[in-house]
Amino acid sequence: SPAPVMHMGMSMLARRASPEAADDDDDGVGGEVLVVAVE
Repeated sequence: SPAPVMHMGMSMLARRASPEAADDDDDGVGGEVLVVAVE
């Protein structure tokens, strides 16, 4: 399904938009796992 890919893309864009987001990399991964689990 496209949902996990979409989330990954948004996570990448957010990380590039704000350098501080790099520290939340683990949190972003957790979000992806959550999205996959929901589906």
